[in-house]
Amino acid sequence: MTGGAFVVENASAVTVALSFEVVGVRDGLGVSRAAPPIAFEPSAPSLAPREARRVRVRIDLADAPSEPGARLELQVRVHADGRHHLTLWIDVVVDPRTFE
Repeated sequence: MTGGAFVVENASAVTVALSFEVVGVRDGLGVSRAAPPIAFEPSAPSLAPREARRVRVRIDLADAPSEPGARLELQVRVHADGRHHLTLWIDVVVDPRTFE
């Protein structure tokens, strides 16, 4: 497992409901791969006007490349009220220090 976090912010004057959709995964050579299990917490945050919230992402790498320096690039669409609002890129790199 690996994970991280990012912040989403609602700069509008109305409440919005967000959702996340993984639409592509590529390895370090740019080859498309099946998406590993990915969880966003919260999975569908609702943000009041001008509210910011931290979102955690957890990625199960059990079936992913595990050699030092291996890389996965995840393309995630962020939807606001059901409409594509922005695209988020998440890079995962296997740290060689893990193998020391």
